[in-house]
Amino acid sequence: TDTTDVTHDPRLANVVWTNTFAESDRLVSLSDEKFAFEVDQAFRGVGKYGYDEHETSDDESDFEKNAVKFLRPATEKMMGFLEQTHRNGGLGAGAGLVGGAPFEQPPGVVSARGKRGAFPLATKIAGRHVSHRLALIGDAAHQVHPLGGQGVNLGLRDVALLHQVFCDTIETGGDIGSARCLSAYEEKARSANLPMMATLDGLQKLFAIDSSLGAWARGFGLAGVNAIGPLRREIAKYAMGGA
Repeated sequence: TDTTDVTHDPRLANVVWTNTFAESDRLVSLSDEKFAFEVDQAFRGVGKYGYDEHETSDDESDFEKNAVKFLRPATEKMMGFLEQTHRNGGLGAGAGLVGGAPFEQPPGVVSARGKRGAFPLATKIAGRHVSHRLALIGDAAHQVHPLGGQGVNLGLRDVALLHQVFCDTIETGGDIGSARCLSAYEEKARSANLPMMATLDGLQKLFAIDSSLGAWARGFGLAGVNAIGPLRREIAKYAMGGA
């Protein structure tokens, strides 16, 4: 679940929820009260959205089922340790080695309002970012999954790169609309955006895996990243265009 506050009111947030086609249709059809309850459950990872509640499918192999059953006791202990570590500020926080922000419980979702809709996810990039005295930026240049608001960040990065190319061109007395100037922007934009687009596409596919073993690996990995302050901060820095 991706919650993004675009209302400037700390009590309100927009929600982008990536899910299967069938589940998306079900969520859209719920009443506001039932939808708010489901968002709250998913946000906190409890109820049917908790790791322990993940049901095995008849399509899963015996190896997957047995692997998850074998790993469950150790996983529960490790997940508990990682959660407590994050609550305390991160691995080594007490010794000032590897710290992080103290854990804060997510706010409860008490109500929902507004029209809900569902649409298929896609990742696309324009074949060309530039033409004769023309440069594409933002959604005109690329389309990504709505995960973490990265579409906006990629657009802002395009603006920063185009501005830098313009400044460099002006300093040398060049024409900002020339093919040389715009081609430099296109090269920089593709180099900066393609890795993030591939990452977002990979995350979407990762969360689309509906198997017990996949859910175990996904939850364990995310909990580990969450407990390691420097790694978490580097990921956030890269997502905000600071890489």
